[in-house]
Amino acid sequence: MHKELLDELMDARLQFSLRDCEKVEAIGRRIDGERAVLLGLLTDCAAVLRTIDTDDSDEAEKLADLLGAIDRAQAPSRHVGALFSDAHGPDWTQRDGEYLK
Repeated sequence: MHKELLDELMDARLQFSLRDCEKVEAIGRRIDGERAVLLGLLTDCAAVLRTIDTDDSDEAEKLADLLGAIDRAQAPSRHVGALFSDAHGPDWTQRDGEYLK
C-alpha cells in the first residue's frame, strides 16, 4: 500500500527528498501493521458473533447487519461503495470525488 501512495505522490509531480520517501514508507508500514491487527480482531469478533442464537427476527436482522458490516470492512474491494449501506444511512465512500452507491 505504501508504494502505491508514493507512486501517486510522484505522479502528482511533487518533489520529495529521500528522507521524505523513507518517512512515507515508515508510515505505510505502520498503517499496514495496524490494519492487519484490526482485521484479525474483526475476524475474531465475527467468529464469536456467529455463535449467538437470536431470540427473534429483529435481533437476527441486527446480527446479520453487523456481520455484513464486518465482512465489508474485511474485504472492501468486494463491496465498493457498500461499507455504509442504505440500511445504515447514506454512503459517504468517495473515489475520484464522486459518491458511490
